[in-house]
Amino acid sequence: MADEFRADLYITDTGGKERLVDRVYFQGRDWDDAWDRTEVHLKLLRLADGEACHGEFYRGNAGLEEYGDTVSL
Repeated sequence: MADEFRADLYITDTGGKERLVDRVYFQGRDWDDAWDRTEVHLKLLRLADGEACHGEFYRGNAGLEEYGDTVSL
C-alpha cells in the first residue's frame, strides 16, 4: 500500500536567499521511493532554472506530516 508524501522544492538564488518554488504531492512506497521522486523533481527544476536547489519531503496528511529528509543538488 502506498503512503502519501509531499515534497517542498526550494531554489537558492545567487544572493543566498531560499524561496519555495513548488510543492508536489505524490503516492510512494517508502522513504527511499520518496527520496527518488523528490530528486527527480529537483533535477527537472534545476534544468529549468539553473540555480542551486533542494527539496524537503514529508509523509502523511496536512498537519500530521512526518519529516523525511532533505535532498540537495
